[in-house]
Amino acid sequence: MAAEEKYVLIAKGGYLQTPVVERFTISEDDEEFKNEFDDFDEYRDYVLEEAAAELCQKFAEVLIVTEEEFNQIKNL
Repeated sequence: MAAEEKYVLIAKGGYLQTPVVERFTISEDDEEFKNEFDDFDEYRDYVLEEAAAELCQKFAEVLIVTEEEFNQIKNL
């Protein structure tokens, strides 16, 4: 079975008018992983860094957590 991880990105501040919350899944089945990366850890790091970089360019604060961590925080 292919590795699959779920994340939640939360960003606020900077030039953002409203906070941003995005859910996304990273999988070994992703075309980009199959075509450009040999290692899933390298691919995961790349995807997470790219997701944050786009919003950091708008001077936003960005937090990316796993879906499990997000659910724990949400239930506090």
